[in-house]
Amino acid sequence: MGAQWGIRDLQDWASLPVLLFVITLLAFLATPVFNGVSRHFEHEADRYGLEVIHGIVDNPNQVAAHYFQKSGEKIYPIRPQRIRQNLVLRPPHRPERVHFVATYNPWSSARSPST
Repeated sequence: MGAQWGIRDLQDWASLPVLLFVITLLAFLATPVFNGVSRHFEHEADRYGLEVIHGIVDNPNQVAAHYFQKSGEKIYPIRPQRIRQNLVLRPPHRPERVHFVATYNPWSSARSPST
């Protein structure tokens, strides 16, 4: 299609807009994947934080849930649509984080924390 667009070869400056368009399109299509990976690492960071403060802070689950509730009220919407969450938002939204930190307790049963 280069001849139809007036592009002689890859070194031609006229190919730059096409290259930028292709890169932009690929980045847009890859955004949900990147955001999913980011949410996974954020979840693991939440887990690590709970395990680090276990035994140091009284009731670490309640402290973490209170923190996410208060900080999330100013930063993240309460119920983003799934499409918007996958395309725009990186961290898990507030209700998911609060539920996780409120219920995560590997020490209550004979399980050990993840490493």
